[in-house]
Amino acid sequence: MPEQPSARSLTVVRKCATFASFIMATATDQERPKVRVPPSWIALVALVGAGVLGALYWLGPTWMQVNESLDGAVQERAIAEEPSVTVPEAMFPARRSVAPGQAPRTRELSANPAVAVAQLKNARLTATLSLLQMWGFLRSATVEKLAGRDPARLITQSGLQSARLPVDWDLLARLDYPCLLDWKETADDFRHAVALVGLSATEAVILDPLVGRRVVSRPDLLQHVDGDALILWKGLPGIRVPLRVRKGKDPVVAALQQLLQAQGLMGGPVTGTYDSRTRAAVVRLQSEYGLKATGVFGVRSYMVLSKRVLGAKAPSVKARPGAPGEE
Repeated sequence: MPEQPSARSLTVVRKCATFASFIMATATDQERPKVRVPPSWIALVALVGAGVLGALYWLGPTWMQVNESLDGAVQERAIAEEPSVTVPEAMFPARRSVAPGQAPRTRELSANPAVAVAQLKNARLTATLSLLQMWGFLRSATVEKLAGRDPARLITQSGLQSARLPVDWDLLARLDYPCLLDWKETADDFRHAVALVGLSATEAVILDPLVGRRVVSRPDLLQHVDGDALILWKGLPGIRVPLRVRKGKDPVVAALQQLLQAQGLMGGPVTGTYDSRTRAAVVRLQSEYGLKATGVFGVRSYMVLSKRVLGAKAPSVKARPGAPGEE
């Protein structure tokens, strides 16, 4: 039988195997030496990381503002690219009258709400400018130059008065002033401003910023107009309404009496009191222009007195060359 190894021999073999494993592990560690990172490098990396985080924290809102600005610039550029209405082309075309019964060639509003609002504002500014030019103001101005201006402020700066009155065909004919109207092409359409510049017994001429010069019948005008008429007129020195009748002399009443005398409507001295002579003169003025003869000097009486004083210097809507029916 073969001789069995002794316990001592086995112990020596185990120790040799353990020593060999240790040598191999040591050799492996020596083949892959550990890299020691200097502390200065660690500090540098930490500093750079902190700087990047700080930059993101502080510049984040700025980038958001930049993006919003860029988006806004794109939207403004899109609005600017929409064709704008100019006075020479849209308000005073040579031969673009639309006879009653014919379908006008309308320019539809943009589907973009912001652009549509800009078009409606542009229409009101254009219509207002057309009336101011009839009064002799801003003749060389264009809508582009006046973009963003408030039409009501332009009227005030021109020294004109304005008042809203019901759209009554006979009343507008008696007052004889161009005016602004709110027009609706259909019942569901948006209102946009147009200028009434001509009026006869059966037809009216309007300047529509979205269409051009239009001739419409009396029923069509009343059907499409929504709201009141905004009438412009020129105030007279020393006169203002409402006229407050007070005891004693009033400089406003005195100025009114002087004008009534100059127009041959009143005789006698200027007293500054709203007496029976003054009331009778106002009644004559009102009756001459077909107004209700109340003897009270109000806005409508002021309009017709101003029209009588200014004469041809004030614009008129009565039929003239180029008015309704012209070919």
